[in-house]
Amino acid sequence: MAQTNKQGTKTRVVDRDAHWIEWLTGAVSAALVAGMIGWIGYEAATGSEGQPELSTRIVHQEKTGAGYRVTFLIENAGKRTASAVVVQGEIKDGDRVVETSEVTFDYVPANSSASGALLFRSDPEAGRPEIRPAGYSDP
Repeated sequence: MAQTNKQGTKTRVVDRDAHWIEWLTGAVSAALVAGMIGWIGYEAATGSEGQPELSTRIVHQEKTGAGYRVTFLIENAGKRTASAVVVQGEIKDGDRVVETSEVTFDYVPANSSASGALLFRSDPEAGRPEIRPAGYSDP
């Protein structure tokens, strides 16, 4: 069927049903959206339980111009984010603490990790470096 528009040209209107691929695409998209909404709802309902589970491990030690850098990784295996995470490091000689250092992370998200470094004046190789999470606050 041909129609004339305002400019005087003829346009053709085709009346047809949707192709099967359009129905399939719509159904798959609707299933994906419904699945994501369900998953997010489940995580929102069950994910806030629990506490952060923080642990640290030393990754690398190196000499810098002003002293020594001890690079570490902090991991949160818990289901809750920790904010204002304080990590303390000590260099020990036997039971005696030679030097301490600390750093604060803005946050460490649930089920993730972050890296950082502590700076010391004393050589960590000469003593026994220990790094541990010292505290956090709930966001």
